Amino acid sequence: MFNVITDLKRIARLNMRLGKRLREHLKHVETRTITSPGGKYPFQVHFERQSGDDSPGWATGKHTPDKLRNYFVFGKPGGAHLINIAVQINFPAAEYKKALAGVFIEDENGNVYLAHRGKLTGTGGAFKTLQVLDRLANCISAIEDGKKSVLALIGGLEDVALVSDLFRFAAECRNVVRDLAAERELGKTAENQKVCETNESELVVSVPKTAYFMRLSDYFEEFAGESVRCAVTAGVRVVRHGRIVAALAKGLTGKGEARKSIAIDLAVVRNGYVDLYEVKTSSSTTDIYTGLGQLLLHGEAISNQLDLPVRRYLVLPSRPKLALELPMVNKYEINIITFVKTGERYVFT
Repeated sequence: MFNVITDLKRIARLNMRLGKRLREHLKHVETRTITSPGGKYPFQVHFERQSGDDSPGWATGKHTPDKLRNYFVFGKPGGAHLINIAVQINFPAAEYKKALAGVFIEDENGNVYLAHRGKLTGTGGAFKTLQVLDRLANCISAIEDGKKSVLALIGGLEDVALVSDLFRFAAECRNVVRDLAAERELGKTAENQKVCETNESELVVSVPKTAYFMRLSDYFEEFAGESVRCAVTAGVRVVRHGRIVAALAKGLTGKGEARKSIAIDLAVVRNGYVDLYEVKTSSSTTDIYTGLGQLLLHGEAISNQLDLPVRRYLVLPSRPKLALELPMVNKYEINIITFVKTGERYVFT
């Protein structure tokens, strides 16, 4: 279980550490105009590269009395175009409040991680937080003020891959905003279409189904049944889990329409059926049992919702024992995929 850090002085120190890590990696700096819901303002943008399209960048500007600002963008260094914010990760300064999206959390060993509340805004205003979290990878629960909060875990503050995790998350948020904005427009179109009545018949205008997977349940605990004494902490495991899911999704680009949710690691709709993937960071018996149950239950829910057959895939670092694999493959039709890490990449069978 994670705990949310609420001490303002500690948050300020952690935010300074975050800024230092970003400056060490993003060395090309130039003044650019960034657009935000509040208007257009000039900022010092720290880019990863000196040239090229869609270069990752970070801007902080002067912190206001009420918040510590972190804007993550993608833009072309040296250009004159306006830059849109992909995601804001702002922290409270003068008073602790949940209205800001940025959160620092810590695990049972005191390791600090960066997380996000799922607060995103697009054309027409803010989106519902649960809609956003339902589409983000690595959703976890954390204790805040004695209650559980659902957050999207981004990465470890001291992890060597923090910067890449941040911009992977920023790109993910940009895609979520795009998809939710499209659904919002579809909803408006449906509301504006009226039933036209005539003396002979009634004309009913139908709206096409979207492939958005509704939140299946409140189940989003990745480590149910795991011992807290394991060598790798829950925080490290869930960060690793997100990287593996992201690599798998990238490898399946162009194979169909990819979707995910709090309950589902990855699903791809293609050619009249759904490929459902459940990723586990270990091949322990507990992870295999959990993955099998998730695939069976979630597969039925998706099949009923979309009226499509489901093919199920369990993604593991190594194959299960034969006594487990045979019934999974023969009786429950679970396909086994294994992966290996090569440098910073994950390669799948």
